[in-house]
Amino acid sequence: MGSNAKARNELIKRYGDECFIDKLKLRPDSKKHKRYKSKKEKKRSEKLTYHHEDPKGPSSVENGALLSNENHQWFNKQSPKVQKKLNQIFDEYKKCDVNYVDSINIEKYLNLRIEYSEIIAKENKKIAIRKKVRDFFRSNDKKNSKYKDDDDER
Repeated sequence: MGSNAKARNELIKRYGDECFIDKLKLRPDSKKHKRYKSKKEKKRSEKLTYHHEDPKGPSSVENGALLSNENHQWFNKQSPKVQKKLNQIFDEYKKCDVNYVDSINIEKYLNLRIEYSEIIAKENKKIAIRKKVRDFFRSNDKKNSKYKDDDDER
């Protein structure tokens, strides 16, 4: 058994058999309505993987988080700023002992979630603006190419 598998199994023992992103409701676009082609595809996407918070660090409970395959792929597509904030939230969550509720840790965790929500909103706004700009220029390119074709025929 590899070091990632050992760390993953230890995380499962400590925090349960659930993806951190799903458990903490950190993904803004819900995947509840996603349709899978087969049960195998659904099972594969929900399989838990070990995520390195610091890619150069060791495979350990302190440096890892449990993510489903699908959420791990989503995580890797996020900006470095969002990834950093998510890793901070994972760390705060791991500090919160389920048996002993520490209000200071929970308060830190909740504050991180609020900051994360703000960052995600800003990132989504930036993406939407970039998409509008890209679409605008694409439509102008199409119009210009149409006029060039008309000029060529004259």
